[in-house]
Amino acid sequence: MRVLGPRGGSRREKVRRAENELLLYRATPTDGGLDKLVLDAVAASGFQAPGTDPLLVSIRKAMTTVQSAGYEPDTLILTPSNAETLDTLVSGVSGGVNDYVFAPAQLAPRTIFGLRVRISKTIQAPAVADAGAFGKLYASPVSLERFEADSGTTNRSNVRLELNAAFGVERQAAAVRIAAS
Repeated sequence: MRVLGPRGGSRREKVRRAENELLLYRATPTDGGLDKLVLDAVAASGFQAPGTDPLLVSIRKAMTTVQSAGYEPDTLILTPSNAETLDTLVSGVSGGVNDYVFAPAQLAPRTIFGLRVRISKTIQAPAVADAGAFGKLYASPVSLERFEADSGTTNRSNVRLELNAAFGVERQAAAVRIAAS
């Protein structure tokens, strides 16, 4: 008996069709690990050119770009220097001297315009994304193995923790990078 879906065809055919539509990225620890999977996918996304806008304005414009593509952005990925720029952002209203937008000696909020802020040391440019629509990380179960070291002459062991993963991009337009100004 075949189970037919709304577009016709069996479930197996539908899964095969969906697998062919996904853009998969794979990485090893020497390539940069799990975060490299997502960063490679984000790197293929389009740019929101900021012109001469400050970072905060560029973030809001990138949100508008993602929203105009039909998605609801919920994640902001920043570089450490971008996070520092937001933490020390001044309004410029009173000449910009110690006139901080956020509380002095405090970090910028970890939600900006409703976006969850994540800081990545390996992303090339800040990005705004709808994490649920952009893609999915497929990971295997974690395996932990212990091996005897030095052929049993000592009481030492080597431990190997292993995980395999792939990131599937489902909707490329659900993420936008912010170009450097």
